Amino acid sequence: MENIGIVTQIVGETAKIRIDRESACGGNCVSCKGCPSSAVIIDIENTVGLCVGDRVKLTLDNKEFLKSALIGYGVMVVLMVVCAILGYMLLHNESASVICGLSGLIIGFLILKIVYRNQKEKYNIEKIVD
Repeated sequence: MENIGIVTQIVGETAKIRIDRESACGGNCVSCKGCPSSAVIIDIENTVGLCVGDRVKLTLDNKEFLKSALIGYGVMVVLMVVCAILGYMLLHNESASVICGLSGLIIGFLILKIVYRNQKEKYNIEKIVD
């Protein structure tokens, strides 16, 4: 996975990098009449001496990306299914099963949010020299 970003701020040993997300049309907004795209600000350890305004290429190993996605989705799906089954077994009611399943999904999301709160992505940073 590869993204191009611009350094917007340096705070101590951390660089704040703005990455513009690609729109649904792949950046060819004339064809879809200007769909909105958003920007993401990420914090990365400044190991290559970046300055404000530098353009950088961030690459993330595909295996790391897929592993994180599988763990994230897997935990939420497993908790949702287990809670739905437990809800049905305990209360013998499909509505309770649905509510328990949604509760398991929310609990899984909160667990992942807490676990990954301070974990930083393992991007490789390369300064782009124009």
